[in-house]
Formats: sequence, C-alpha cells, structure tokens
Amino acid sequence: MNAVFKTFLALIRLPGYPGISLAMFLSGIASSFAVPYTSLFGATEAHMTPVRLGIFMTLTAVSSVIVSTYLGRIADRRTDKKRIVLLSIAGSALGYALLCVTRNYVLLTIFGCVFLSIGAAVFPQLFTFGKARLHAEGIEHTEMPMATLRTTLSCAWVFGPAAGAIVLGVSGFNGLFLSAAGAFAVAGFIVLCMREPTAYDSYEAADKTTSEIPQQAKNAHVYAALVSFTLIGMGSAIATIMLPVLIVDQLHGTTAHVAQMVGLGAFAEIPMMLLLGGAARRINKANMIAFASLSHIVYFAGIALAPDL
Repeated sequence: MNAVFKTFLALIRLPGYPGISLAMFLSGIASSFAVPYTSLFGATEAHMTPVRLGIFMTLTAVSSVIVSTYLGRIADRRTDKKRIVLLSIAGSALGYALLCVTRNYVLLTIFGCVFLSIGAAVFPQLFTFGKARLHAEGIEHTEMPMATLRTTLSCAWVFGPAAGAIVLGVSGFNGLFLSAAGAFAVAGFIVLCMREPTAYDSYEAADKTTSEIPQQAKNAHVYAALVSFTLIGMGSAIATIMLPVLIVDQLHGTTAHVAQMVGLGAFAEIPMMLLLGGAARRINKANMIAFASLSHIVYFAGIALAPDL
C-alpha cells in the first residue's frame, strides 16, 4: 500500500499530469453517461426500427473511424496537438447537445456522422497529448503514467453508467445528453488552460517519422494483426450497441441493470490495467492479446446462452 501511495504521489507531481488526468476522467464520465444508452435512445425515444438503428450506429461508427484516422494523421505531423484535442472534445459536446433538439432520423444520423465522429477521437488524442507532455518534460518511460490514465478512464466507467441511469430516470434523454455535453465542455476548458509542450524529444520525433508502415514491415504478420484487431473491435462495438437493447427489450431489465453490467466490467478492468502497466516490458504481448480474445469468446457465448438476468 505504501508503494502504491508513493507511486501516486510521484505521478501527480509530473508536470501537466493532474490536468490531463482530470480531463480524461471528465471525458470518461461524459462518455459513460451517453454511450451505453445511445442505442436505447434510438430504439425507444427516436422510435428507430432495428434496421434504422443498425444503419444509424454503423454510419456513425464508420464515420468515426475515418475522422479519427484523419485527425490522428494530422496530430502526428503537428506540434500543436492541443488544438486537435479541443476539436475532438468540442465535437463530442456539440454532438450530444444536438441529440436533444430533434428526433428526426435524418438529422440524428447527420449529427452522429459529423459531430460524434469528430468526438470519437477524444480519447486517442488525450492519450497522445498526455504522452507528448511527458516526453517534453524528459520522461522516457511512460508505461506506468499511461496505464494510470487508462485506469482513470476505467474508474469513470465504474460509476458513470449508474449515475447516467439516475439522470436518465430523473430528466430523460435530454438531461442525460446535456449532462454528457457539459462534462465534455469542462474537460475542454481544462485542456484549454494547459500549456502546450514547447519541446519534443526523440521519442516524439520517432513517432512522427514512423507513422507510416515501413515497406519491409508490410507482410503477413502485419495484415494478420490488422484483421485480428478489426475483429476484436467489431465484437466490442456490437456489444456496446446491442447489450443495452438486449437487457431492456429481451431480458426485460432496466437501465439500472445496464449500468450494473457496464460498471462491473469497467471495475474489473482497473486491476488489469495497473498490472499490465507495471509489467508491460516483461509480458509477451502476443500471448496477452490471444488470452484477451479468448475471454471475448467466453463472454459472448455466455451472453448468448443466458436465459435471464
């Protein structure tokens, strides 16, 4: 316990780390408010059919991939990374605020494809900005600080969905999405007040020069990894979209049950994040990814076979 406390004190003393941690936490709270209930919003509040809901979520997801990739490439080539972070946070805040003003399917789809897709870059860009700050301060080994940032995000998802369920019950979807937009706005203000790193060391320079895959690395192993991560991401996306609908519509649960399921999963992530962050240099990455894929298979099989809550 004493070692954990000393590590915590060392981290909060890092320049810029408390601010980026708070921005990460607030952004996590905002996303944990909105994301688990977006599919429920489409099915119940906007009265989308299953086909329309699938199209809405798919178009938003595809747009998010395209925009996030584009913003990531821009961020890799620029030193003023804070602007990209602020743009992505603004996209999330505006996107969720606009979901409150209409239930028209076409407009909702446009808002999702434009603003929420920009907002999808929030967390990758926050991690990039945080790592750049650490590198600019001369900190070479960033595994533990970055792992604790991921843990901060998981902590937000532990109780965020439960708090979101309470807000949803009290003020409906408008109150829920406005609360998420407000949390993103506060996170953006914190980032706005932070200092842009003025110097980047060789690690950042290496990142910029290696953003493209070298010709000799374009082989079967790279493409196999690409396919694997795509499949893992697809499974996670399907779970995020359909699990709330499954719980409420087919298993006859409530939003409180959705919050419990999402929060329990986030809680279980915390010790894993800290463990992997501390042992990142000693663990075989391929074996760990294979184990994670196996856990996905067990998880989805359990959901498919579950007779009730």
